[in-house]
Amino acid sequence: MPGKLANYKAIWAARPPGAQAEEYQREVAVGRVEQQLQTQGLRMVEGERERLAGVAETVTRSAADIQAAARAITKACQSRIVNVEEVADQLDELEKQARKNRAAIARIEEMQAANESRAQDPVELMERMYNKYPQLPHPADDLPAFRTDSEQSSPAVRR
Repeated sequence: MPGKLANYKAIWAARPPGAQAEEYQREVAVGRVEQQLQTQGLRMVEGERERLAGVAETVTRSAADIQAAARAITKACQSRIVNVEEVADQLDELEKQARKNRAAIARIEEMQAANESRAQDPVELMERMYNKYPQLPHPADDLPAFRTDSEQSSPAVRR
C-alpha cells in the first residue's frame, strides 16, 4: 500500500495547472483502467478508450461539482455558525436587560403600593406635604378651632 500512496502522490505532483488538470486526471483514470486490464491479460476494444474517457470526464466534472457544492455548504454553515453565536450573544444581553427591567418594575410596584397605602390617610398625606415643603401653610392654620390663644394673636407661629 505505501507504494501506491507514493505513486498517487507522484501523479498528483506531476499534474499540470489550470484547465489542463482535468484532462490530465481523465488520462490518468483511463491509464489506470488500461493498466488493470493488461495485468489481467486483457486489452481495450477500439472505441472503448474514448467511451471510458467520456465517463472519466463526467466523473471528474461530477467530483468538481460535488467539491464546489461542499465548499459552498461549508461556507454557508460557517456563516450560520457565526450568526448563531452572534444571536446567542445578543440573547444573553437581552436576558440581562430583561432581568434588570423586571427588578426595576418590581421596585416601582413596591413604591406604588407604599404610596397607595400612605395616600389612604389624608392627615398623614398632609403632614408629609407640610414636612416636605415647610414653606406651605400648615393645614391647622386654616382651622381656627385648633388654634391656641397665642397662635391666634400671632399667625406666623405654627404648631
